[in-house]
Amino acid sequence: MTSEWNGKVALVTGAAGGIGSDVVALLLAEGAAVVAFDALAEPLEAARARWAAGDRVQTAVGDVGDPAATAAAFAAAERLGGPLAALAACAGIYPQGALETLSDAEWQRVQRVNLRGVFLSCQAAARAMLPHRAGAMVTMSSGLGFSGAPERAAYGASKAGVAAFTKSLALEMAPHGIRANALAPGAIDTPMPRGLPGRTEEQVQAGLVNNPLHRVGKPRDVANLILFLLSEQSAHITGQVIHINGGGLMP
Repeated sequence: MTSEWNGKVALVTGAAGGIGSDVVALLLAEGAAVVAFDALAEPLEAARARWAAGDRVQTAVGDVGDPAATAAAFAAAERLGGPLAALAACAGIYPQGALETLSDAEWQRVQRVNLRGVFLSCQAAARAMLPHRAGAMVTMSSGLGFSGAPERAAYGASKAGVAAFTKSLALEMAPHGIRANALAPGAIDTPMPRGLPGRTEEQVQAGLVNNPLHRVGKPRDVANLILFLLSEQSAHITGQVIHINGGGLMP
């Protein structure tokens, strides 16, 4: 796939760590130029040092739920030269909270990052891709957007919204040669499951292998699938929500 990506530009949100960082690394290895967009400046610069890709990677720091920050990130993509060929919208937060104590502010915060951030990024990507009538987008839903879970009302709602939004996006963009798909991961070995209060590492590990394959899902497993869906190898795939969970959920 290397020749496919030479001279092309991709933008990745949530790029500082976890799945997003691996997506950036894979795209750079394939020859793309990448804008890495994240809210956390120091981890993003540390990741940039690991990628060691010189001018082929540019960083943008900001809140994906902020239209101005998103516009600045896509402006950085324009400065990289080639047409925007791909968007991987990986940014997200994973809060926990009982419904009876969930504040409106926290509900809004989750929707702002997980759902509004996807809308803003995909809207900006569509505007960049439409003149070229080509491009691919991958958004990040979640298995919890389909199964639900106690104390995950805000998160599950945001991720169900991403799945529905992506289907509509795919239908609207298909006549213009632009594809959109969503991934719905299960438990993946990232900082997210470790950020929940009161969980020991033993509990985290037990959750990670709670699937028929009895295997820990790694960020690279998801990143490999994202790269495939962004590439011409998946030219006939659009509007799909693809579950990647070791068989833990089979909707």
